[in-house]
Amino acid sequence: MFGQRLASSTNGKADDEEINFNAMGADIYYIAIKPTKDYFSTNSSYTLKAFFPSDVKFKAGMEPNDIKEMAYPIISGKKYTAKLETALDRDYYKLNVEKEGTIYARLENLPYDYDLKLLDKHGNTIKSSLTGLNKPEALQFYAREKGTYLYLCISNKRQVFY
Repeated sequence: MFGQRLASSTNGKADDEEINFNAMGADIYYIAIKPTKDYFSTNSSYTLKAFFPSDVKFKAGMEPNDIKEMAYPIISGKKYTAKLETALDRDYYKLNVEKEGTIYARLENLPYDYDLKLLDKHGNTIKSSLTGLNKPEALQFYAREKGTYLYLCISNKRQVFY
């Protein structure tokens, strides 16, 4: 049997149900799905998608790159393909600028509203591209000195991933 109910969603309609719960520690949690009243169907299915803290990481070649200290080093002119696996996923990329010149990046083929930021080596924002919707994001910046810079790709958290 199940333990104590920690959160629930009961909007009583055929709309999407959502539960947000802050886990206070590592443990096993269960999700119980029950029909309300006599509403059930032997012909229709539902879809469940859950996001939770986990040590299991997306197995892309660039992960883990969720913090600036683990930024994935990129090569000038090479295309990279990646995913933001959750609304809270952050992808950092490191570029080593070897001489004065223009830094340019374009983020395209976006499934949702993502934002692109150029950061200095300390993580301070130099420039942001906040185009909106799932339109391409682009950044251009003239670097007057060589050094390490970072790109940060994040989701616009006002959206919901389905």
